[in-house]
Amino acid sequence: MITVSVLTAFKIYMKGLSIFLQKRYFGVALPFIINSLMLSTWLLYTPYILEKLQITESQLGYAFFSMAVGAVTSLSFSSKLIKKYGEGRYTFFSTIGYITLIIGAVLSIELYQLCIILFITGAFAGSMDVGMNGLAALIEKKDRQRFMSACHGFWSLGFFIGASLGSLMMYYITFPFVHMFLLACIALILHLVFFGSLRLEKSEAAIEVKSGTHSLQNKTLLGFAVIGLLVMMTEGAVMDWCTLYMSEEIKAPDLWIGYGLAMFSLFMAVGRFIMDPLSDTYGSKVVIQASLVIVVLGIILVLAGGLLTALFGFSLMGFGVAGIVPEIYRLSSRIEGVNPSDGVATVAGTGYLGFLIGPIIMGYVAESYGYPKIFMLIIVFVAIAFVSARFTFNDNYQQKLISTEKDSRLV
Repeated sequence: MITVSVLTAFKIYMKGLSIFLQKRYFGVALPFIINSLMLSTWLLYTPYILEKLQITESQLGYAFFSMAVGAVTSLSFSSKLIKKYGEGRYTFFSTIGYITLIIGAVLSIELYQLCIILFITGAFAGSMDVGMNGLAALIEKKDRQRFMSACHGFWSLGFFIGASLGSLMMYYITFPFVHMFLLACIALILHLVFFGSLRLEKSEAAIEVKSGTHSLQNKTLLGFAVIGLLVMMTEGAVMDWCTLYMSEEIKAPDLWIGYGLAMFSLFMAVGRFIMDPLSDTYGSKVVIQASLVIVVLGIILVLAGGLLTALFGFSLMGFGVAGIVPEIYRLSSRIEGVNPSDGVATVAGTGYLGFLIGPIIMGYVAESYGYPKIFMLIIVFVAIAFVSARFTFNDNYQQKLISTEKDSRLV
């Protein structure tokens, strides 16, 4: 029985990966890899930046904040440019801009220069985020093939590769600029080779929306935005505070301190690669609600104490959050009465808002009440997201979702 279950799971897993052997689908996933690969490599050099610019960690925080503000700012014009030029062209050029500009971070000689460069880089990163998710949603509808979650899995994989391989390369390449430049050249070549005809992809027709209305006035999109905000705040909280929780509360040995984050990231990647077939089988509604329940179970194990229990809890949390954001990206592009690019931009914008305010809220909670209270607060976030999902998917509350598959399992 166990053997059959393992084989079934393996078949589902391989089904989610096999389509990326085709150039068209790998081209769609590649911007996700490039985005996280370049970001994780740049993050490796934050100690170098601190020493080079002679700044403190809090001053470096201003630079990170500048990047986040740039990303949020870009969302105000991304959907308009996508409507004009198409998802393909917008993703193609925003990716090139992002790859080129992020190199400048390691060349900065003053804090203000770093903040300006990261603000502009963040604008391209935000544009890239909307573009690549919009493109993935468009190709999904055209080809009647689910792979949005797997694309986000490639983002997680790219982050892991950038951090691990980048750490190794740092020992052999003395100058950070050389490291970043070589990586940028490889990323650009791959992007030019595999993106190809995807540059011509564009939504067939813009959806007319009554003047004076805003996309968030659509209750369905508002529900997805709330879920995205809370889940992204949850992801950010784990990434920011997991290591400190393992050190201060679990009292993990030095060798094991980083494994909570590692298990969270690993199972998030695994979950994203397997989530598309599960969504295709059971529908987005079941996937999102079940995932939120898994997150709560993971938090309970984390709070129970004990090294192995906490590691298993972080693994469940990573697997739980894995498929939620890709699902709401997909669904936000298929809401009747809302332009696909507006839907994706709205969800992306609320997500970045979560990353902006999340560290502030969690930092206050940690300082005032201790690290365990962070995870208790996350339970509240997840509960609100679950209630929001229940109402959003309610037939009496939800507007019709556009499905090119004409398959009720989508929701």
